[in-house]
Formats: sequence, C-alpha cells, structure tokens
Amino acid sequence: FESAEDRENFEKYIQWRLSQFTLRKYLTANPQQQQIGSMRSKWLRDVDRARKAGPTIFQAYVDTLVRETPKLFKYHMVARLNAAVLLAELNETPAEGNKPAVPLLAVTEPLLDFLGQQNQLGVVRVPAVRGLARVIRDGQPPEKIRDDIITAFVNELQNGDPQNDALATTIAEELGRLGIVNGSDRTPIVVNALTKTLADKKRGYRSRSEAAAALGRLSLDNTINVRLIAFEIAALAQEMATAFEKEAVEAQKNELNPNYVAWKKPFFNLYTAFKGDKRVNIERGHGLSNKDGLNGATKQTVNAAYGQVLPLILSILVEKPIEPKDQDAILQWLEANKPPSRKVHDSFKEIISDDQSQAPGTLSSATASNTEANN
Repeated sequence: FESAEDRENFEKYIQWRLSQFTLRKYLTANPQQQQIGSMRSKWLRDVDRARKAGPTIFQAYVDTLVRETPKLFKYHMVARLNAAVLLAELNETPAEGNKPAVPLLAVTEPLLDFLGQQNQLGVVRVPAVRGLARVIRDGQPPEKIRDDIITAFVNELQNGDPQNDALATTIAEELGRLGIVNGSDRTPIVVNALTKTLADKKRGYRSRSEAAAALGRLSLDNTINVRLIAFEIAALAQEMATAFEKEAVEAQKNELNPNYVAWKKPFFNLYTAFKGDKRVNIERGHGLSNKDGLNGATKQTVNAAYGQVLPLILSILVEKPIEPKDQDAILQWLEANKPPSRKVHDSFKEIISDDQSQAPGTLSSATASNTEANN
C-alpha cells in the first residue's frame, strides 16, 4: 500500500464484497442462490492471490476478513450461514500434496463467539463447529485454544437446546474424529458429555446415535465406566426400535412402506460404536469391542450388549421388520443388567436426571429429511 488511502480503499472493497451476502435476492429459493457458492470460491481464490502477492497484502486481507465477516452474523440466515462457512474455510497455507491446508488460527475467536450465541439457529452454527474442529485437527493451536474449543463443544452438548439436533450431531461427530478425551483439567469431560448426550431422551436419535459412534472412536480404559456406555447404547437401540415400529404401523395404515432409509444411519452408528467402521480405524481400536486393556467384566458386558443390539441393526439395514423376539430379548437384558453406577467417571455426577429420562426421543419426518440431506 502506497498510502493510507490505498489501505482504506482496499478495506472498503472487502466490506462491499461481504455486503453481497446480505442481498434480499438470496433470501428465498431461486437460481440466484447458486451465486453464493461462486462468491465464496472467489473469496478463497482472492486470498490465495493475496498470499502469493506477499505477506503484507495477505495479512491485510485476512485481518480485514476476520474483522469484518462477523458483522454478517446480525443479518438474515443466508448471510449468517455463509459468513460462518467463509471463516471456517480460511487457510494460513494451502493444501500441498498429502498435507491438508492449515486453517487460519485467527478465525478461532469469532467462530467460538458465534457458536456460543444461543439465539442463533443451530444449523447456521454447524460450519463454526466444522471450522473449529479443523483448527485443532489440521492446525497447530496453542493448548489454551485447543482447550477453549473442546470446552465450547462440551458446553453446547451439556447446556445447549436439545432441539438443535444437527448442531449436536456435528459436535459429536467432530469430537469422535478428534479423538480427544480430556479437558484442561485432565478429566474425561468429552466422554462424560457424549455419554450424557447418548442417554438424553430429550434429544433426537441422530445426535444420540452419533454420540454413541463417537464414544466408540475414543481411547477408553478401565477408569471409564464402559459398562454404562454399552448399556446406554443398548437402551438407545431398544428405544429406536420401538419408535421405528410405531412409525411403521402408521405408514401401513396409510398404505405406505416403512421409511427404512431414514433410520439406517442412526442404527449403523450403533454398529460402529461397537465394531468400528474402516479397517484402518478398527486397527486403531475404534469400537467398544476392540478396546485393549478393558477388564473381563467390562468386555463381557460390551459383547453381551452388542449381541442384543445386532439383530435390531440388521433388521433395519436389510429392510425387514424387527422380530418381536428380538425386542423381548433386549428388554429382558436391559432389565437384568442395569449398571450399578451411572457415573461415567469418578470426577462427575450421574449422567442423567429422572426428568430427562422420562422424555421420549424422536426422529421426526423433518429430522429424517435432514439426515438424508446432510449425508
């Protein structure tokens, strides 16, 4: 920049470009909405050009973006959503060969702030979760930033609106991918939060089953109440089977086929919770059945729970009615194998209160549609 005026005009240009996200024409579904993706792609190309132009231009560009983009969070949903996506996609350095792009560390603060805004819709905060998880996974953040991100995820799972199912599902998925167990106090706060989400009947089945899958990916040892986790996964399987059967009866009354597709992902999540998914992940110990170092009693409970859950999973995946005998068997097993302790770890209180345990979970038609759209 040859003058202060040059810098000012540069910043005004960025402000003008960002303002395009707020236009009314993007509020309703129409072909012009396709321009949004092109706008974001142009931003990222511009950032790459600024990087090649030299450190002064690049730093000026990203500093201005990080400062100005959060102002879009007060506008309509399309502007808010795309502001979060843009911040989440900003990189310090681009991908190179097998090395992923290194995310811009400066986006952490605005994304954390946005994630914590409980008045915002859950769906517009989903990109913030993706971006923050990427900071940990592909960046090299200081320990405090890492802990701040994990704390924000845990707080949302424990204190956020249980109706924000897409947000909780994304957080559970990212926590499982990150593989982090402990918080800054070195207690397993991630395991505790995911188990509470798994057992919370106020939440939807997608987020609860994703929490189960995430728990299967974490490194768990005998200090964790894995028997409780296995029991809660079996309890969720029985609950989902009952809910599926209820929907199937209603569908038959209307001369429709049961909507197996909507239920396959939640039930498959329970399978991966026990057995893992890809071979490379199974070799890493993903899946409760593949954890080394668990004592014999815990392994016995895990295997028994899996034996009860598997017939229900297979019925859904092969699109066959759930056998009454399988439902009876898992109900009897749950009654006979109630965990002696509902604490995930000695550091925490019991995972769920009586009032939470009385509220039924759901997989509504809307949630089912969202499940398909997001996968």
